[in-house]
Amino acid sequence: MSFRDDGAAALEWAASYLERVRELPVLAQVEPGEIRRALPESPPEVGEPFAAVLRDLDEVLLPGITHWQHPGFLAFFATTGSEPGILAELLAATLNVTQILWRTSPAATELELVTMDWLAQLLGLPREWHGHIEDTASTSTLAALAAARQAYPGRVVLCSEHAHSSVEKAARLLGLAVEKVPADGEFRMRTDDLHDLGGACALIATVGTTSSTSVDPVAELAEICEREHVWLHVDAAYAGSAMVCPEFRWAWEEIERADSVVVNPHKWLFTPVDCSALWTRRPDELHTAMTLVPGRAALLRARGLAGADPRGGTPGGDLRGLGSRGARVGGRGASSVLGRLLQARGVRRAECGDTRAGERERGGVSLPHGARGTLRAAARDRQRANDRGRCGSGLGGVEAVRAVIFDLWETLVDYDQAAGRAFQDRVAERLGRDPDEFAALWLEGRPSRESGTLREYLLGIGVADELVDEVVALRRDSTRSLLAPRPGAVETVVELRRRGYRLGLITVCSEDVPDVWGETAFADLFDVTVFSCSVGLRKPDPRIYRLACEELGVEPADALFVGDGANDELAGAERVGMRAVLIHRPDEEPPWDEVREWQGPRITAIPQMLSFLDE
Repeated sequence: MSFRDDGAAALEWAASYLERVRELPVLAQVEPGEIRRALPESPPEVGEPFAAVLRDLDEVLLPGITHWQHPGFLAFFATTGSEPGILAELLAATLNVTQILWRTSPAATELELVTMDWLAQLLGLPREWHGHIEDTASTSTLAALAAARQAYPGRVVLCSEHAHSSVEKAARLLGLAVEKVPADGEFRMRTDDLHDLGGACALIATVGTTSSTSVDPVAELAEICEREHVWLHVDAAYAGSAMVCPEFRWAWEEIERADSVVVNPHKWLFTPVDCSALWTRRPDELHTAMTLVPGRAALLRARGLAGADPRGGTPGGDLRGLGSRGARVGGRGASSVLGRLLQARGVRRAECGDTRAGERERGGVSLPHGARGTLRAAARDRQRANDRGRCGSGLGGVEAVRAVIFDLWETLVDYDQAAGRAFQDRVAERLGRDPDEFAALWLEGRPSRESGTLREYLLGIGVADELVDEVVALRRDSTRSLLAPRPGAVETVVELRRRGYRLGLITVCSEDVPDVWGETAFADLFDVTVFSCSVGLRKPDPRIYRLACEELGVEPADALFVGDGANDELAGAERVGMRAVLIHRPDEEPPWDEVREWQGPRITAIPQMLSFLDE
C-alpha cells in the first residue's frame, strides 16, 4: 500500500469513528492491565501493513478508550476536537517545522503571530498585547511566573485554594513559594485579607477553576496587584474560550489590567490537544526571563521591535524552543503516535530513519536523498531501483545486498607492527620483564584479552594491582595512534551510507578499541559495531556474525562481509550464509592460508567496494 492509500484509510477510519462514537460506551470496557497483556512484550522487528495497525486500533485499543468526544462524556474538562483540527494536524505534521527563530521558518513564525492576534480579537483582549502558543497551560503558567520573578523581587506566589495544581508545580520549578488564599462561599478567592502582599511577586486569578468552574474577581485583584506591585496572571485555561461571546466577558472584567493571561483553545475551540495560548502586556519581562542573550529586550525596544521580533524570534521563543513548537503546537499524544509508528514501521526501520532523514524504501533497497532531494528525486531513485532490481550485482547476480559489514584491522586501518612492539617493550620495561618473553606472553594472551577485559588479563599474568590502570592507559594511547583510516576508507563508508546500505563492524580486539572508538573518524558512521571483548565472542564464531546481522535488521544472506582473512573470518561469514570479499594488497605476502587459498571475490583497496557493488 502507498502513503496515499494508507492516508486515505486513516482518514476513513477517523471519519467513521466520529460518526459512530455516540454509539460506543463512554467508559473503557477493560480491566487494569488488559490492554498491556494484549500487546506484544517486545517491539516488532518488522513493520506491519497499515491495515493491520488499524485492525489493532479497532480490536485491541478502542475497547480501552474512554471517549472524550462522546456526547455523553461529562467528566473533567471538555476537549473539543474537530474535523478541521484533524486535517490541520495532518498538514502540520507533513510540514514538520519549528520556529525557534524567524529564519528557521518565516511562514510558521508569522502565522503564529497572526493567529494569536486573531484569537485576541475574538476574545476581546487588547490588540497591543503579545501572544504566542505553548503546549499546555502548565507551560504557559511556568512562563508567566518566570516573567513575574524577573519583574519583581518577591519570591512568593499567591493563588486561590482552588487554583490548578500546575501553579504549585511551576512555582517549585522556579524556586518560588506558594501561599493559598481561602475562598468564599462561591469558591472565589477572598480579597478582604489581601492588604499587604510584601514578599509576593505574582498573584494567580482563576477564571474557571478545576473543581467548580468558579471565577475569581479579576477586577478587584487587578486593583490590589497594581497597588502592591505584584504580577497578575489570569488562568483562564478552561473558561477563557467562552469570552468569544461578549455576554460572558463579565467573567474577566478589566482583563486589560492583568499582566498575562492563558486560554486553552483545545478545550472549547475545537482544537486538538495540546494547544495553549499565552498573552502578556509586558513582553519585555517575558523575553528577558527566557532569553539566553543578555540585553536583547533593550535592543528590540531601541529598534521599535519590542513585543514582536519576527527576524530574531518572538518573546518567549527560547521557552518554546524547549517545550512546544509554536504554530505546530504541543506533543499531541506523542507517545501513542510513536507507538503506532513503531508498529507500522518496525524497530529496525525506525532506527534507520533516525539516522537518515528523508529515506524512501522499496523492499530491500534503501534510497536516501538529502538536501537536494525532492519527491521527484525520490520517484527517480525508486525507478532506478526498479530498473536494476537490486543495489548491486557484483556477487554473480545474487539478490540485493542490504548491509555491508567490515573487519577493522588491515581492512579499514593498518596495524603497525613496529608500533605494537614498541608498546609491548614499554610495558615490559615498566614491569621489569624481559621484552622478548613479555612479547611472547602478550601474543599468547590475545584470546583472553579479546573476549574479556584487559584488566583481568593483566592481573592474570601477575601485573601488580597498582600498575594495572597505568598499563591500560598506555594501551589506550597506543591504540589511539593506530586507528588512523586507510586512504579512502572514511570516504567509502560515507558513500555507502549515502547509497542506503546498513553498515556494520565486527572486530576482534581488547577493550582499548571501544574505549577510544568515539575519538576516531569512524565513530558515527556505522549503524552497528560489534567488539569481541564486549560480547565475549571472537571470529570465526558464527554467533558473532549472526549478532551483527540481527542488530542490523538483516538476514545473513542479505549481508556482505569485507575483511583481510585473519581469524578465518571469511569462511566464518560464509558458514552463516553471508557473502564475503577479501581485501588484500597485491604487494604484500599473504600471511594466512585463507588468503592464499581464497577463491572468492577480492579487492585491493577499500574504495573499490563502490564499483564492485555497482557491477
